[in-house]
Amino acid sequence: MTRREVNVAGTDWERANCKGINTEIFFADDTDLYNRHLDNRMIRKICFTCTIQKDCLRAGMKEEFGVWGGLTANERKKVRKNQLDHIELNIARRDLKEFGITLENAIEGAI
Repeated sequence: MTRREVNVAGTDWERANCKGINTEIFFADDTDLYNRHLDNRMIRKICFTCTIQKDCLRAGMKEEFGVWGGLTANERKKVRKNQLDHIELNIARRDLKEFGITLENAIEGAI
């Protein structure tokens, strides 16, 4: 599924930082990312600096795979369950901190 196939009312996907990027990287497993010389931190940089990050995260909250709005499927699952102190969110918190964003701010309005 591509981001354009997901409908979030009012979202201008043309403004997305991932526009023009092969979105397969957002659905790659760790081995595939490693083979491409990428990691989730690099992908998060695309997401966490995007003007539609929250819309993308909101669109991906029910998705079982991929990185949406900067969060992996497991991280989104913890957010949906309101387990914001879970250890699995520590890496996302670290990466968000690099951009001066808190987890709470990044997920605001997504659930």
